Formats: sequence, C-alpha cells, structure tokens
Amino acid sequence: MSWTCALHSCVFCEVFYAPVAHKMTLQEAAEECGRWNAALASPGQLHSAWRQGLDRCDYGWLSDGSGRHPVAVPRMQCGGGLLGVRTMYRYRNQTGFPDPSKKLGAYCFRDGPGDCSASV
Repeated sequence: MSWTCALHSCVFCEVFYAPVAHKMTLQEAAEECGRWNAALASPGQLHSAWRQGLDRCDYGWLSDGSGRHPVAVPRMQCGGGLLGVRTMYRYRNQTGFPDPSKKLGAYCFRDGPGDCSASV
C-alpha cells in the first residue's frame, strides 16, 4: 500500500492478494477483486508494491492475463532465493501467459478518492 500526498490531500492506493481460500480462473479472479471494490492489479502496480515491500509466495492473476508473485524476502522455496516479481510462463522457453482457466490467486488494486497513478 502507498500514500500519495499533495498539499491538502492524501490518496490511499493498495495492491493486495485477494483474501480467499481457493484459487480462481482469470475471470473468477477479476470478479473476486470486484467484490472488494478493486480491479486486477497491473504488472506496474504489482512491481511498485513489491518495491515497497510486498512479499507473497503465491502466484496470482494480473490485469494483463499474466500470473506473477512478488518476492521481497529471499528464500529458496520461493523464487529460488531471488528477489523480484516472478512470472509464471506457459512454456518451458519462458514464453506465454498461463491458460486463463488455470487456477491461481489474484492480486487486486484499490485506489482512493483521487489519482493513484503517481504512486505506480
């Protein structure tokens, strides 16, 4: 989550992993984010949240149809000990996004009553 502040106002912007106990298809993930008054996060929004410390070892859907997860704390069982936003690929040559029917989590983005683009 982040705050973007001007002289007299602050805007709250948040990327969060949808708090559900089950995995979802891309369409179900978009609908789940909507239940939280949010939308699927973009890769840029997830990357910004990772730079601010978001760490989750669970792949989740993003708005571009990709499956990714942020690793801010290095550990072998999550990203092989490497930091960054990890991407799930469909093919072994590291191309293609996952099939939309694959079950993943969801990274959602919710903004405040102003412009959150400055924090992304």
